Amino acid sequence: MIRFTGSVITLALVTAVGCASSKAVAPPPELAEAKAAYAQAANGAAAQVNTAGLFEARKALDTAEQRQQQEPGAPETRDMAYIALRKSQRAEVEAQAAIAEREAQQAAVTIQQLQGERTAGNEASAELRAKSEAQQPNLQEEKDAERARGLRAKTALDNLGIASVKQDERGMVINLAGADLFAMNQSSLSSAAQDRLKPVARTLSQMPGHPIVVEGFTDNTGTDERNLELSKARAESVREYLVSQGVEANRIRAEGRGNTSPVAGNDTPEGRALNRRVEIIVQEGASQPR
Repeated sequence: MIRFTGSVITLALVTAVGCASSKAVAPPPELAEAKAAYAQAANGAAAQVNTAGLFEARKALDTAEQRQQQEPGAPETRDMAYIALRKSQRAEVEAQAAIAEREAQQAAVTIQQLQGERTAGNEASAELRAKSEAQQPNLQEEKDAERARGLRAKTALDNLGIASVKQDERGMVINLAGADLFAMNQSSLSSAAQDRLKPVARTLSQMPGHPIVVEGFTDNTGTDERNLELSKARAESVREYLVSQGVEANRIRAEGRGNTSPVAGNDTPEGRALNRRVEIIVQEGASQPR
């Protein structure tokens, strides 16, 4: 009678353990968000004009899904899903930016044609006006033109979607996510990072006369000394690349800020990713040699 009772208890325990182990661990919500973002990109402009970016987003999503299958509920799955989400969003924004740039080029051609027609129709007065302007420069027009160039630069960078752009007391601030530029604990720019910086360099080279400061930031992982060193090295890498792409060396400098001035909390992977960044600050006024 005692052995029968022990068998019943053993069978009940085995059954309970089997039921508990059979419960599947639900995928994290970040993975569902990444899937939705990819589906939106795959059905949007990215599918037509940015297949390379869409391919990278698909690979990142596959990696996150494979990790979930290998170890359901693993913390790394959330980080991988977040990366896949950002790549899908970036692929769509880059595609929209490409379309916007194409339309802007077409508009520029139309404007040039109209200007040519107006000049041809009033050649005599245009010649007199040009001589007068050469003798007495119109400072207000120059200021307006400079302001318009700055506005066009901000709009162009906003449309590219590779960085956030804002205006504050320091000037125009271009915020670049560190994960988009550097590998973990590295300060060398990858070829993909250089491709992302090319349109930024092109825009900055069209804004002569403005001093530029490149500031590097990290999260709070590691020592303060290491973070300061890494942030300075990353800022210098970005500066050197911008100079190599035509931005004047004498108006751009690099500074490391370490883990100071976080823009988000460091207690989550998402917050730490936001704090690992590089800010390019386009200041007002004449540039000074370094």
